[in-house]
Amino acid sequence: MAEATALSALDGVTGPQGGAWDAGIVLTEVRFPTLLNLRGDASDAAFGSGVESALGVVPPAAPNTVSQIEGLAVLWLAPDEWLVVSTGEAEDLAGKLEAKLSSVFATVVDLSDNYVCIRIEGAQARRVLQKGWTLDLHPRAFGAGQCAQSMLSHAPVILRQTSDVPGYELIVRPSFAKYTWEWLVDASAEYGHRVA
Repeated sequence: MAEATALSALDGVTGPQGGAWDAGIVLTEVRFPTLLNLRGDASDAAFGSGVESALGVVPPAAPNTVSQIEGLAVLWLAPDEWLVVSTGEAEDLAGKLEAKLSSVFATVVDLSDNYVCIRIEGAQARRVLQKGWTLDLHPRAFGAGQCAQSMLSHAPVILRQTSDVPGYELIVRPSFAKYTWEWLVDASAEYGHRVA
């Protein structure tokens, strides 16, 4: 995992402060999360039990869903692919997964340095995202515990709804991080926002 003194793709990028917080938006960079790409055979019971033994959760089988415990989430990306998002150390988690999955077909790749995570929360967060998101975010179609991959304006994003507030996490490549942040700041201006 990156050291606390490491630079993020968003260092030095800010947005206007203040606004109507009670009806507005809070934007935050989630600094240096652990992100592991996990591949394996979901139909193999040994794979599922190995992941559960290493992480404490079974990888979700339903498309665009999330399995989670405190400080760790496993996002479904494809029938044989998941993204592990955690506040824990990348080497520790990857090592645990590799040890528990050594006897089955599986791969674990540390992607922590290849993505930036941005959190957007507040009463109007859904409206902000709907200005540029290509999929339906209405609560009847998308809610807490779900994830999706699509475009936010011109940036490819992995989106996870974290709460019914609503709150979301956007996982983007560093080359799109500044663009995505500035797009969110601009799109939330009418609702009032603050940068945490």
